[in-house]
Amino acid sequence: MATEPLRYDKLDPGRSDIRILQLLPGRWADGISCTLQTASLDGDPVFDALSYVWGDAQDTTAITVDGCTFYATTNLAAALRRLRSSQEVRPVWADAVCINQADHGEKMGQVRLMARTYKSARSVVVFLGESGVLGLVSSEEQAGWDDPPRFEWHRDATWLIQTEHAPSKSGIDPQGVVTDLLTVLNCKGPESPDYDPVDTAELPMWVVYEPQDGIREQDRIDAFFARQEDAGYSNSSSGPLAELRQHQEGAFAIMKMLSNGRCPKLCLCSATDSPVWVGALKVIDHFTGLPWWTRLWVLQEAILQRRQVTAVYGEIVAPMSLIEASGAILPRHHDNGLCCKSFWHSLPPDQQSTLERFSKMTSSIEAVREILSIVEQNQIERLLFLLEKTRDRQATDPRDKMYGLLGLIEDSPGPVVDIAPDYERDMTHLYADMAMRFIRHQQSLQVLLNHEIKPEAAGSHILPSWVPHWGATYGCLTPNLIRGRLSQYNAWPPGAGKMPELSADSRALGVTGKYVDRITNVSRAADKAATPDLAKTLSELDVFFGVDEGHLVKYQPDGSGSGSGSGSGSGSGSGEEG
Repeated sequence: MATEPLRYDKLDPGRSDIRILQLLPGRWADGISCTLQTASLDGDPVFDALSYVWGDAQDTTAITVDGCTFYATTNLAAALRRLRSSQEVRPVWADAVCINQADHGEKMGQVRLMARTYKSARSVVVFLGESGVLGLVSSEEQAGWDDPPRFEWHRDATWLIQTEHAPSKSGIDPQGVVTDLLTVLNCKGPESPDYDPVDTAELPMWVVYEPQDGIREQDRIDAFFARQEDAGYSNSSSGPLAELRQHQEGAFAIMKMLSNGRCPKLCLCSATDSPVWVGALKVIDHFTGLPWWTRLWVLQEAILQRRQVTAVYGEIVAPMSLIEASGAILPRHHDNGLCCKSFWHSLPPDQQSTLERFSKMTSSIEAVREILSIVEQNQIERLLFLLEKTRDRQATDPRDKMYGLLGLIEDSPGPVVDIAPDYERDMTHLYADMAMRFIRHQQSLQVLLNHEIKPEAAGSHILPSWVPHWGATYGCLTPNLIRGRLSQYNAWPPGAGKMPELSADSRALGVTGKYVDRITNVSRAADKAATPDLAKTLSELDVFFGVDEGHLVKYQPDGSGSGSGSGSGSGSGSGEEG
């Protein structure tokens, strides 16, 4: 391997130039070699964009780029190895290599092009991570591979037909699958004397129309069921490698069935402690525990590509749409529907937790994609919405909590959010500037309604107390819920007043207001463990009065009041906190 470090040629900042990594052919165990080629996005270059987690910057693997040594993070090297072919050159865009990370000017320019880069790609390949299989394959066996084993799954063209009432059995088999689409579409309702409804205990909200050529990978689904029904099956009988591959097959068989609208209870044909069922859920737990699902940048990487987004999980390759659909539909069975409530509550708590996390992680991208496509918002409204939706997502650089979302608002109408990625701008000025933009746009101080957990992470403490850091909130007390509660009372705002002012150092927010009363005492927050009776009473009152049911009742102040002090007048003030 060459020892000379990689030197980058300059990109023309006046053009839409990017670098494309030409991943050279090689056998599985060979070192990774590639070349860099400059191309303009205006020329529609052909390449696949890689979405991945960098991983530990100190944990690196040497690869060869243009005959020079480049130290890629181990996770990136693993992704490139999975993408490489033994026969053909594969053009790939991977930010860590294709952007000169030491050139801050180039980095800012390339980050501004990132949304367009992912939109322009032939496809996006999501490398979720390794699945554990390689640790069970000897290095001698791996050395014999040209290309590694690959197990592909496909999304079926299944239709889920919504029904206001249970459709007639005519044209539907006993498991709720449409066998005659035309008959079902023309079926009569409950008012018809010959109405014979399908069993709604199976699929109460829809019936399934399967493609005429059948379900792909049905043999793997059947094998998963056969292993469950095999009373003599045990994990130890097949060996660790075969066992893990079978459990992974079971996990994706469950996803496949869910994505096709089938009930989760149909995925289990054995006891909940069956080693086949438990093993499949362990794979799902590992799958959704991978860090890719928690990163912020991956949101635009997976959403902006409209052609093809493929997930790679070790030796398994599957459409992201299959994975997302299976997670998104799961709560509709046990939460919104009746078909699987009893099944759901029969599962052990740890299995419920695994499936709930799977649903949350996999459906979050689909939920944002759907809202972006159907809800019309201008750029600043969309950015505020996305900041709220991505509070739990992580970014190594806190400025990327903003910058990583800009690509998702480009197609929204104005007013234009005229900020661009600038890593010479500090976090305090960026966050305070955006908070002021929200205040001016909303003509209110609603942005202050952020009941956030202030992390101890480096840099977070430098934000003024009035500036949101867009991180996690306390439990379910989200800013939206706080706004919903406050909307039940119209004592504020009294109307448009003087616009707040931001100090020159972006730390203090100057506001005007009315002096109403004086706070003389502040108690500690109530502790549920220390005051269980009070907590129970408050919960009962909450339910009785329907505080959080969304009834926006407007209460008129009657002019009376009580307090521990009195006074009236007007004044102004400003507050800051380091």
